[in-house]
Amino acid sequence: MKIRRTISITAAVAGLLLPAAAEESSVMNPPATLKLAETIKVWQAGDTNTSARQARFSADGRWLAWSTSDGQLMAYSLETKASQKVWQGVAGSAGDLAWCPAGGLGACVVRKEADKKSGSLVVWRPGGEARALPVSEPPMNLAWRDDGKAVAFATLSGLYLLPLGEGVAQKLMEAVNGWRPKGAAAYEDVMFAGDAVIARVAGTMKWVLKRVGQDTVDLGECRAVVPDMARNRLY
Repeated sequence: MKIRRTISITAAVAGLLLPAAAEESSVMNPPATLKLAETIKVWQAGDTNTSARQARFSADGRWLAWSTSDGQLMAYSLETKASQKVWQGVAGSAGDLAWCPAGGLGACVVRKEADKKSGSLVVWRPGGEARALPVSEPPMNLAWRDDGKAVAFATLSGLYLLPLGEGVAQKLMEAVNGWRPKGAAAYEDVMFAGDAVIARVAGTMKWVLKRVGQDTVDLGECRAVVPDMARNRLY
C-alpha cells in the first residue's frame, strides 16, 4: 500500500509463497514473497498540499477508511467501488482511527479547531451518519472493545473508557510521573482483553491492566502483550 496524495489498495494472492523446502520441514523465518495482484486508486487529493493518513481496513474486509491532512475522514467500499466523506474537520484535526472488531463501526479521534485542550470522538457506520462524542481532553491511541459497545483512549493526563450507550468517558488511570516523548499520550498501545483495558505506560516498557472499579494490575516490563481470550491468558 502506498499512501501519499493517492491511496492505492494492493491485493495480493492468499498466503505466502514459500519455497518447496518449507513444506518438508520447519524453517525458522523462511524467505517469503507476496505477488502483486492488483492496484486500485480510490482517492485523489485536490491539491498538492493535501495528503492521506491512517489508512485502515475494516475487520470484514469490506471497507477502507483513512483521514486526510485537511481534516477529512473518508471511507471506500470495496464492494461498490465508491468513496464517501464521513466527516469534515479542520486541517490536522483527525487523528488515530480504528474499526470495531464486531462489525462495521468505525471511530476516529478529533481535536477541536479553536480549543486544543478539548476534542471529540467521531463514531460512524459506513453508509450512515457520523456522530461526535465530546470528551474533556484531546483523545489519542484509540481501541475498540470486541463487542463494539465501548472504546478506550489515552490523553495527556490518563487513560479513559467510553461506553457508547452512556456517552460519558470514565477515567480509568492517571498519568504516571516520569519521562515520555514530547506530546505523547500518557499511555500507548491501548487494547482490550475482554472488558479489561491493557496499555503501556508511555516512555517505558511497563504494561498495566485495568477494569472499572478494580485495582490496577501491574503486568511487568516487556516488549508486547497479546491477549488470548479463548484460553483466558495474556502472552
